[in-house]
Amino acid sequence: MARSPAVALRFDFDEELIDFLKGVLGHVRRARGGRGRPLGKMPFAGGWSKESRCWWVLSTYWQEVSQSLLEKGITLTGPLANPRKVQEGFFERQQVWEVKKCAWRLTAG
Repeated sequence: MARSPAVALRFDFDEELIDFLKGVLGHVRRARGGRGRPLGKMPFAGGWSKESRCWWVLSTYWQEVSQSLLEKGITLTGPLANPRKVQEGFFERQQVWEVKKCAWRLTAG
């Protein structure tokens, strides 16, 4: 199976946060599975990596998962935490998460 880009989540052990994260990961996976595809053939939205010793979220699910974490009041840090506005001359552009490239891009004009 080919590996897909993922976002690493690192935080101190917090059982309540882990339970919340598991619920969000299951919810976003089931939401996409309801589009006529069997859930068994859907990739996991994320989980625990024993090798990396961190939680991960598949990049294609990151926008939905990060929004749920922010709504819960969890502060995100790091390069993928939140979109930011970038000043280019007189214009201000908003970053948008590009799922297929697993990277931020700036909105046009």
